[in-house]
Amino acid sequence: MFRALWIKHWVQLRALRWVGFAVGIALPFVFWAGAEAAKRGWFGKGRSEYDLTSLIIDALPMGAAVLWGLLALMFSAQAFAGDRADGTERFLLDRPVSRRRTWLSRVLATLPSVLVVIAGQALYVWALATLVHGGTGPSIWTRIGTPLLVGAGLALLGTIGGMAAGALMRNPMQAALVGAVLAALPIGVTMFFLSVFQLAEIHGLHLAFLLAPILPVALVVASYRASCLGEPAGRGRIQRGIVVLVVALVATPALFAATAPVVMRALVVAGWPQQAALEADVTVMLGGSYHGQSGWIIDTSSKEKIRFLKPPIRSTAWKADGSMLAVLHQAGALGSVREVRLELFDRDGESLRTFPVESESSYARGVHWAGELVLVREWLRVGRSAIRVLHPERGELGRIEVAGEGSQTWKLLGPTDDGSVFLHRFVSNDPRTYELNRLDLTGFRLEEPALIEEGGDLPTFAAKVLSPSGRYFARLAYVDKVYSSRIYDLQEGTRTDYPDSVIAGWLTGDRLLLLEKAGDEVRVVLRGADGTELLSRTLPRGVTVLISPDGRRFLVAQRAMADNRSFGYAYFGSIRGDDLGALLVSDGVEWTDLQTLTAGLDDEQLRIVWGGPNTLIVSDGAASAVADTDSGATWKGVLGRWR
Repeated sequence: MFRALWIKHWVQLRALRWVGFAVGIALPFVFWAGAEAAKRGWFGKGRSEYDLTSLIIDALPMGAAVLWGLLALMFSAQAFAGDRADGTERFLLDRPVSRRRTWLSRVLATLPSVLVVIAGQALYVWALATLVHGGTGPSIWTRIGTPLLVGAGLALLGTIGGMAAGALMRNPMQAALVGAVLAALPIGVTMFFLSVFQLAEIHGLHLAFLLAPILPVALVVASYRASCLGEPAGRGRIQRGIVVLVVALVATPALFAATAPVVMRALVVAGWPQQAALEADVTVMLGGSYHGQSGWIIDTSSKEKIRFLKPPIRSTAWKADGSMLAVLHQAGALGSVREVRLELFDRDGESLRTFPVESESSYARGVHWAGELVLVREWLRVGRSAIRVLHPERGELGRIEVAGEGSQTWKLLGPTDDGSVFLHRFVSNDPRTYELNRLDLTGFRLEEPALIEEGGDLPTFAAKVLSPSGRYFARLAYVDKVYSSRIYDLQEGTRTDYPDSVIAGWLTGDRLLLLEKAGDEVRVVLRGADGTELLSRTLPRGVTVLISPDGRRFLVAQRAMADNRSFGYAYFGSIRGDDLGALLVSDGVEWTDLQTLTAGLDDEQLRIVWGGPNTLIVSDGAASAVADTDSGATWKGVLGRWR
């Protein structure tokens, strides 16, 4: 009996198969006629010329892809609604045959019909492409294959949509129209999630693609329930089908809402401290996807996560005492992107206040603390930028406009011990000139004249180029093919040069840390505010130096494989896992061997950085861990699964 049912539906679809073949054969001629008509100006506006090769290789596969979706919709609508339209469905329901078998015979007649038409037209397109191009290389296969794969997906959706609509509607025409809407539902819902909740992705795959199969499966289930369950006469099929569709339409966004927060948190399995508090063991670790970083507030003393920060995050900054965190972000619900705003959090991760900081004429780039004030760097227009000054309780106080090529050409330095903030900026290209100005945060202006105005084009690699008191400023220069550290006394207006050296940064008490080249070795030198040498140590070439956030201690490690470039004796940013001889230098000028902490971390993929005044963070790209430098305890994982 099943074989007879299958043959019946197969024969019933025969005319549509021939129509599909005929339309597929005629399709390239339709495109050619349209291109020729456009060339002759019959369509009002059109291209004066066309390329037959491009027409066959680019336009024809896309046309075939759309055609396959429409044909699949017609096949399934005819197979599932045709018997109801011509009055034979009641006859089939009265026969001693399972309705499941009838439904399955329709499915097995529809799918081969669609596949036969797709296979025939795909071979036809391939033959035409070979004929006009003289062969099909890899690039041609890509140009042809990609649209045809999309067409296969449209055909599958068309088949499923027609199955569901054919089980509900009275005739094939109604089923085809409703089926088109049902087939478009999975695409529409997926595109909605992609466009609105842009950052709900995991490892580059958006969550919408993982949930996309729910609706197509629901359409198949709706077709089955409507056709195979319920009363023997088939009554109530519409209600049974609609119930399934409604459940799927409710379940899809519900599952998305439930899983999106989990997915975004799972992305931050390993991150780097973007901003550690100067005087407290709290830090922000950012990670996530290319499209937008997310992160965690980490208490590095207890080695616990405090709060998740939703993406996308532009910039973060801790107040010096660690009591407040300023976050510049565009985070919305479930991975959506909203307007740019500045949000303040307390140490426990509670949101305190939010400020809108961007308009149609400005672009906020970074955030900085200056005592009790928050400074936001923003770009206004070409050649102009500004610093917006805000108070956590009183809101915006004023704005300092900065002339120049944009906020990417200047950097805020400080705050110093007295709360002062300085602006180091590029002011001229010919000759290339930099200036250093103090900010007047009450009068909202740059103090004039500039404290320093000097030419040069070398960056300063050290993170701390301004001394804690604000009296000294350090800059790297390149004179007579020799790197030189220039130290400016802003109070006296004098300059001291240390040739053949690189600035590592400043420690408390205006102590300067330098790396001086000594043949094939490096001298790590700590100098007092008056320039006297407080300590030094000679190490093999290739030294990495990291200064703690509070400036009371620093780490020194030897790079296992130092390069041979002229500047290859100094490294900054992070210590690699395979670096040798990690040493901790504390206030008492005491060298401490950290072998207990670095043991077992001999992996060049590992990176070690400061996570607070007394803690270190290590990350291997898949997980991150924290350790206390004083106790020498073992590493404790905070993100991901630490080894």
